[in-house]
Amino acid sequence: PSWFKTNLTFAEMGGNSLMAIDAAHKLSNIAKEKGNSGCIYQSLPDGEKINARDLLVLSVEEICTILIQNCDEKNNATKRKKVENASTDFSGSVSLKELGDCIQMQENCRYDDETTNGVTVNTIWKCPLLMCVDSTPLLMSKGNDICNIVMVGSQGGDIMCVDVVSGRVLQRIKLDGKIEGGMTMLRVECKTLGEKTFVFVCTYSQATERANKTNLSRDNTFYRGALHAFGVCEERCDTICQEKCPNESWENILLPSWKKTFLGELKCSPATLQLRRNEKTTDSGLEGDRYGILVAGYDGILYYIDALTGNEISTCSDLGGAIHASPIVTTMDCQKEEEEAFAFVASSTWTGRVTCLSLSTQTMVKLWHIDCWTPIYSKLLVYPKCMNSGDNTIKKYSTKLIFGAIDGSVRCLDTSENGVEMWNTTVPKQKPIFSGCCPMKVNGLDCIVVGTNGGNVSCIDTKCGELLWSFDAKSAILGTPAVLVDDEGNYSNEKKNNAIVVVTTTAGFVSLIDSSTGEEVASTAAKGYRLDGEIFSSPILDSTNRVAYVGCRDNHLYKIRISKRHE
Repeated sequence: PSWFKTNLTFAEMGGNSLMAIDAAHKLSNIAKEKGNSGCIYQSLPDGEKINARDLLVLSVEEICTILIQNCDEKNNATKRKKVENASTDFSGSVSLKELGDCIQMQENCRYDDETTNGVTVNTIWKCPLLMCVDSTPLLMSKGNDICNIVMVGSQGGDIMCVDVVSGRVLQRIKLDGKIEGGMTMLRVECKTLGEKTFVFVCTYSQATERANKTNLSRDNTFYRGALHAFGVCEERCDTICQEKCPNESWENILLPSWKKTFLGELKCSPATLQLRRNEKTTDSGLEGDRYGILVAGYDGILYYIDALTGNEISTCSDLGGAIHASPIVTTMDCQKEEEEAFAFVASSTWTGRVTCLSLSTQTMVKLWHIDCWTPIYSKLLVYPKCMNSGDNTIKKYSTKLIFGAIDGSVRCLDTSENGVEMWNTTVPKQKPIFSGCCPMKVNGLDCIVVGTNGGNVSCIDTKCGELLWSFDAKSAILGTPAVLVDDEGNYSNEKKNNAIVVVTTTAGFVSLIDSSTGEEVASTAAKGYRLDGEIFSSPILDSTNRVAYVGCRDNHLYKIRISKRHE
């Protein structure tokens, strides 16, 4: 056919990165089906297969040629071109004043539905950034109190500290590279620093010595990632929390602490951990708790970093290839000299390897792994359960590990049995899952709710994997749903007393779903109101004030209020 010889790329024909991931997965499935007829494509290592990045840069003709050559044993050694993203220079000064002009939404721009269960959705303000916002916002907190600051990163490498009341930018920090994963906060207590709060964020960018893509081989292209640490100025936050912030901007809410670079792209959110040392360890010269950071990237390596200094504690490779999803950590309190933690990480290659590691204050050791044979982009979710040993002295952890994958299934692994699969539930339409799983209670049952690229929101019982309900939001859901509750764990409206599931879609809509029934109780789609771009990020909620903060690909951060009708 004529399209076989086109010099257009998948992207130039209208595809995007998510469509490319789906298409690459389908190519692998087709090759697997053809395996009995002599095609050896499926047995190739991941580095020699067509991946999503190839589809976005190589022409259709080049893709077809590679597929044909890789299905021929005689041409299996054919070298391929390693592809790259077009580099973009985001450098340049932009005044804080220009970025600080928050747009207060006018009445005619708001959505207010008084016909569905007494719940309304209002967009309060949107704050401009330089580039699209794919990362999840972070609400600054101190103890159990939420400060009046929300932070967010953009694809332009900007970190914005924003006043939650007015939407005005308080501080802008420009980093080299792009920010795709969310920021993480860690509160530390030690003799040298006292009590202090740190914020961590990952960036990724192209190396400066890159060649033109037409001359670049697959073996010598690489990206560079970085982990940035910032100390939080407590005095500034206290002032803003007390709503004493003057009109001028603060320049030192976040103060640079350290930076560490890596060979692989880092698109994850950093995972934090605190390991408490027993008093007995003081005899061996160890003092204070261990505060650590875990990051993993496209180089397929998990890094264990000291949160206070940025020094490398340990690394682990052979994890199944490139890693996109954020690592997850759960701690174990036992009668040992030191507390123990477990880390879980999943690869985004076709093996879909899930690995469990044990972490101490000085080491990181692999315990087991299991291959799911489908790429995993969804963040893992753990359900810890304590079990007493026979003598009732040492507690062991039995943990359920739950996650979605590109094959459209949600899996639950038993970590106490080396990752044995407890259940596997296919969601409606069986479309790829990029969304993380959000835990919630439904009629006393432990459940998770997850979104899919096919637009479905599904609620699953974590005990047996039963699909309790599914709602069709009509457009892809990439961010993790969030559950809005009141102080008693419920969100009350005029008719029901159930939690509300908040879902954002790539069509720019915000939907509110009853957690028990799966019925939509309110949606901005009802009257055609949407945000001015696609939504890739997950909403972050302030349940006390019934407010959601959402990043959007129209280069803005939005504040959305979810209210009862009489409010």
